[in-house]
Amino acid sequence: MRVRSRAIPPRTGSLEHSIMNTRWTRLIAALTAVLSLAVVILATGCAGTPRPPKKSGFLFNYSNLRQVDETTWRFVNTNRLALYSKFMIGPIQILPTEFDGRPITEEEKARATDFIRESVTRALESRGFEVVPRAFGEIGEIRVAITDVYRSRSQIGLTVEGSIVDSASAFQAAAVMKTELAPAQLGSWWDNARGRGIINSWAERMAEAIADAHAHAAGR
Repeated sequence: MRVRSRAIPPRTGSLEHSIMNTRWTRLIAALTAVLSLAVVILATGCAGTPRPPKKSGFLFNYSNLRQVDETTWRFVNTNRLALYSKFMIGPIQILPTEFDGRPITEEEKARATDFIRESVTRALESRGFEVVPRAFGEIGEIRVAITDVYRSRSQIGLTVEGSIVDSASAFQAAAVMKTELAPAQLGSWWDNARGRGIINSWAERMAEAIADAHAHAAGR
């Protein structure tokens, strides 16, 4: 007796499920690409343009500075900088008088200078350097000024001039003139996480330059 084989009907449910999965995968990929492009466009549209730093007159000597890029001018005398393990922080100056159309008050300047002093002290002491209240012996004097504060689109810009000089002779061991941008936040021009972050990064780079000078001198 001949047994007739029965044709197995196609599993239409599984096929439809596979097709749906493929379509969802493609849709999600397309949406992800669109969202990524939107983020890039928004970020580009909101990005500000840093103002090139200009001489404010705070530094007594600009002739040693050399341009590093559009936002930075720098000078470091490594051998001279390596002489100092103790530092005093001179009077900190806030030169701008207004930000975003509003006057900068004396109270804001005082709080900003206090924070800058704390930030520089913290950065130096974290690398084993001593901060002293007055000059005696071989002491490096750190001089700092905020020379510009501005808004560029959705970002806040700060410009600093700073130098390290011999506390007795005022011989310049290092100097910098730099501007930097960060996303703006609510609050005063300096009293927010992003503005303070710029100041902290300046202090850290300065302390790192001193540490590198000492390491270079030790390796000679």
